[in-house]
Amino acid sequence: MSDTVGPLVNEARDLITALGGVEAHVAYGDATEELGLYSASLDLLIVGSLAYGPIGRQIHGSTSTKLAHMARCPLLVLPCSARAVEAGEAVEAGREPAVALKG
Repeated sequence: MSDTVGPLVNEARDLITALGGVEAHVAYGDATEELGLYSASLDLLIVGSLAYGPIGRQIHGSTSTKLAHMARCPLLVLPCSARAVEAGEAVEAGREPAVALKG
């Protein structure tokens, strides 16, 4: 494991690997670009939606909407629960590492 990768990313990678038959891939950069490129090697790409709504989506952009147009494999978008957004658990747009599962 690289020293440049943060401990939370390492922990997430370990949890994903423990699922068995799944390979974690972590990339830093623009999530849409990184996931769009990586989607060519996937059977299915699963991403979460931060549930900003139509106005928030215009201000912050939408990774899942952009991926719907550029992903090279089927895309499944899981909505963030309204409860998680209210509790402040949603990650600030553009700050989360892109994570894809291959298996």
